[in-house]
Amino acid sequence: SSGINAEWPLRPGKLLEEWIRLLRERDAVLLPKENSGVPGAKDSRPVPQGMEARIPTLFVDVQDQLRQNSKQKIVIGQHSNLNGQDPNQMFKLSSVKHDQHRVCAIAAWDSSTHESEKLNCLTEPEQRVYLTLQVGVDVSLPYGMELELVLRKRLCVRIYKRKSLRDSMRGLMQDIPKRYDDF
Repeated sequence: SSGINAEWPLRPGKLLEEWIRLLRERDAVLLPKENSGVPGAKDSRPVPQGMEARIPTLFVDVQDQLRQNSKQKIVIGQHSNLNGQDPNQMFKLSSVKHDQHRVCAIAAWDSSTHESEKLNCLTEPEQRVYLTLQVGVDVSLPYGMELELVLRKRLCVRIYKRKSLRDSMRGLMQDIPKRYDDF
């Protein structure tokens, strides 16, 4: 009766199997196979300009919140900020249009809501303005629970004047030959 039971000799083998399983899980997430469709996997298809080359992976552990707030809405990421982000300088944009089928939204930008001269003027062609976009995504959970994910993305933008119809017509008119001799 030395405290060692019959399963003791099998324990190192079980620990090794568990360790290998965890390594495979980790590798599947950190290094997914190309074109596997797993978030974070490389895709050999051409990526449209402005789109991310990889699908970001997000791990959310809400077990503790589910136990504590079974009927309340759970908000994840509300107090997580990107480096250099000042949460006091965030401006709420009003939603103009949203499309549930394509999962997209259009918001109106009102330059009178902030006092940043960088956002109230056109940027030079070589300059950029960096913004942080914060979005709340509502997720339905089983048993009638609600979850809101607060996601942030840093954007690099250039503010420029769109060509008016008059400017476009002027450009077209300049391309038309003035005389038949120009042919």
